[in-house]
Amino acid sequence: MSFNINNAPLLDARLEGMGVMTAPAGEVATYYYTVNLPQHIDRQYFNGISFYAWDSNKGDYLTLWTEYYVPPLSAWKRYKKFAKEWMVMPNTEMKDILFPTTPTNGVRVVIEYHNVGANPVDFVANLYNFVDQQQVSPSQLQEGDDW
Repeated sequence: MSFNINNAPLLDARLEGMGVMTAPAGEVATYYYTVNLPQHIDRQYFNGISFYAWDSNKGDYLTLWTEYYVPPLSAWKRYKKFAKEWMVMPNTEMKDILFPTTPTNGVRVVIEYHNVGANPVDFVANLYNFVDQQQVSPSQLQEGDDW
């Protein structure tokens, strides 16, 4: 794959938080973030997540992937798996979970938290999304629109 500086996107950050989630004691908790782009943005670039877990257990880990919906099958299909048994560091912001891709509407990011301990664990995930500023037409925006 060659890189042409003339075609390089001018990226603008779109950071989004998933809120506080809880992994029950001794269970696997699965959470979803579905890509839902504003009407005036054709695509975005998903670059990964930062992750924080309060008082996690030694041995807790994440499995992360993206998936898309297939209407004829009425099923979600895995698109790309990008973390397998990614160990959770207790009370530490994990900023280096990277996964560069270009999701479209309807693709969802799946976070699966494996809690191996005897207590529930609260955690948060922030997603790093980027939009190519060159695809946004300011003349189509209303004052205050989030582009």
